[in-house]
Amino acid sequence: MASLPVSSSVLATIVWAESELVLLVLWRGEREWHSTGPRRESGGGRNGMITATLQYGDLNLDLQFDPADAHATVQGRKVPVAARSNVLLVDGVDSRTGFSSVKALTLDSRGANLDPRKGSLAPLLGRSSEVVSFLRCDEAERRFSAMPCHDLTKR
Repeated sequence: MASLPVSSSVLATIVWAESELVLLVLWRGEREWHSTGPRRESGGGRNGMITATLQYGDLNLDLQFDPADAHATVQGRKVPVAARSNVLLVDGVDSRTGFSSVKALTLDSRGANLDPRKGSLAPLLGRSSEVVSFLRCDEAERRFSAMPCHDLTKR
């Protein structure tokens, strides 16, 4: 499991096992919400259940996901998730009232790099126009050359 910024407004948490995407969570907030204050991350999996706890500044994010079940729990709220979904788009994570929406998608990860230590996630993210749109890549993103938006907007 790893978490990293993928655009100025989106942080990705990615979980993979044996070259297969288990879960990709895209946490979206206002621009640069994830770039201030202390950062702590923990998580893992047991008996199929995936858990993640992230702290970015004053913001705490919690997730529990069981791929065999038809739901995830995000910030304490149970959210329906369709079978075989492996991507969660969580919007408004930095809102005072909590996140505004969660959408589940299925992304074909065959042959894609899933380990951010081994290269860009842009080829994986670019497989879904909905994911690319969620990242809010624009001209301002091009200055963040290490983020996938840089690679996605060069096309």
